[in-house]
Amino acid sequence: MIHVIKRNGELVNFDRSKIYIAILGAFRDEKVKNAEQKSIKILETVIDEINELKVKKISVEKIQDIVEDVLMSENKKVAKAYIIYREK
Repeated sequence: MIHVIKRNGELVNFDRSKIYIAILGAFRDEKVKNAEQKSIKILETVIDEINELKVKKISVEKIQDIVEDVLMSENKKVAKAYIIYREK
């Protein structure tokens, strides 16, 4: 089980649905067709990259950086929407 280090230092259980919701929101903001399927594909890649780190704890910022990197390689417009979402 991986724990996420929140910005306030609190440790919480890793919840992939939070990542999915953020990715899906970015795809929907850009009105991308098949947003759900594309979001799942991105999520799976992000999860794979996190698992490759072989860590028990990861910061929320590191997760967001991984999401940004994956999105940049797939769809720069959606990556920009995600970055804007992240800043909010």
